[in-house]
Amino acid sequence: MCKLESRQIFNEELLDKLLFSNLKVDPSISAFIKNRFEISISADSYSGLLEKLKEENVCATGFKAEYMVLEGDPTEYTERLKKLKDIGTIIEGKPDVQNPSIIYSICNTKDIWYFGVLIKRKTDWRKHINKPYSFSNSLCIHIAKTLASVSSKGDKTTKLLDACCGVGTVLLEACYSGLSIEGCDINLKSIKHTTQNLEHYKYTSTVHCMDVKDLTQQYDAAIIDLPYNLYSYSDDVITTNIIESAVKLSARIVIVSKSDIKAAITKSGLKIIDFCTVEKRGRSTFTRSIWVCEKEVQ
Repeated sequence: MCKLESRQIFNEELLDKLLFSNLKVDPSISAFIKNRFEISISADSYSGLLEKLKEENVCATGFKAEYMVLEGDPTEYTERLKKLKDIGTIIEGKPDVQNPSIIYSICNTKDIWYFGVLIKRKTDWRKHINKPYSFSNSLCIHIAKTLASVSSKGDKTTKLLDACCGVGTVLLEACYSGLSIEGCDINLKSIKHTTQNLEHYKYTSTVHCMDVKDLTQQYDAAIIDLPYNLYSYSDDVITTNIIESAVKLSARIVIVSKSDIKAAITKSGLKIIDFCTVEKRGRSTFTRSIWVCEKEVQ
């Protein structure tokens, strides 16, 4: 699922824990991205990095300096502290370690030294685990967060639709990430629970209590967590109707299913551009498939 997100957001396969990209993605939009490091200076040696930093005349009030340890960096802890002292001495301004307004960082990878601004992922989205209302088969928050990031490709200007929103698990993650999203579900009880979950966290989102086929708005992307035939009845005809209805509203659709739905996807005029499976472990293993689809070009 992490590699799927990397392919869809950065158009690049994640091979290790480090990825260089010109795209600026908010790390808090992802369950997997830990930090975003905005490189401003690089050098072949540490002394060269310091010389370049001096030339930059960096000045900030309330800054903090951190050493980012990357895989393969042998620098010992005491040496890292010494280097941070070097950096802090060069930067003009009063530091604030407890509540920094900006975090500067240095790191070393493949014998190249880097200096820049470190943006860390916020972790308080995990509070959604304790949302007031949930179903036993609800998506876990990590999958929900990934569906939001993959469907939007990390772009906060996209307009999303959760076509079978249930109790709003995906809506919560999208709202937290600052994405524009609306929900839709035919089940009145689910809609009430979605609304209450959103209100609990003080999020705002439009939620439609109707069949997705009756929606007329257009969206940049749609997310469909197909019914599992547990709390709501479902069959192949219903699956196809839901997908075909969503196709009329958006050219990009991310579908979650517990069965092979390639035939329904193809019938709906969609092309599968990416795919992965995820497992929810408990008393029994529950496997879901995630299909990233786009309309076929006519």
